[in-house]
Amino acid sequence: MPVRGLTPVQLYDSLTQATGLRREEAQPAFIFGGDSARRDFIERFATGDDRPTERQTSILQALTLMNGRLVTDATSLEKGATLPAVSDSYFLDTAGKIEAIYLAALTRRPRPDELERLIPYVERGGPTLNPKKALADVFWSLLDSAEFVLNH
Repeated sequence: MPVRGLTPVQLYDSLTQATGLRREEAQPAFIFGGDSARRDFIERFATGDDRPTERQTSILQALTLMNGRLVTDATSLEKGATLPAVSDSYFLDTAGKIEAIYLAALTRRPRPDELERLIPYVERGGPTLNPKKALADVFWSLLDSAEFVLNH
């Protein structure tokens, strides 16, 4: 099966599912105006291209995934749902927390080499010396990875 990019709707739904954010339902086609994060996201990722295996990502789309409102809220310890639940779980050690965000984002467990790199990063607290923020960095990197946005 060829690797192909997720459609805008699939990507939006995958982000809301992985992050635990409230999913905004599709509005009927005859409703115009209003502020819809879902509609804005889907419009930004719509390409009009019928060749899903050759989909190109624009700079605007890449920036939306890196620091758009949806991903920023999802990887926030204050606004997110999945990340705060995992980071505040006293019954999980660092490896367990990393595994939980991998399962939420990529539906797979981290490989041993990934754990070997990420456990020390999270335990040291990354650049901010805060383990919870370092875990947020890891979650953000998973949501912004090719593995997340591609159907393979």
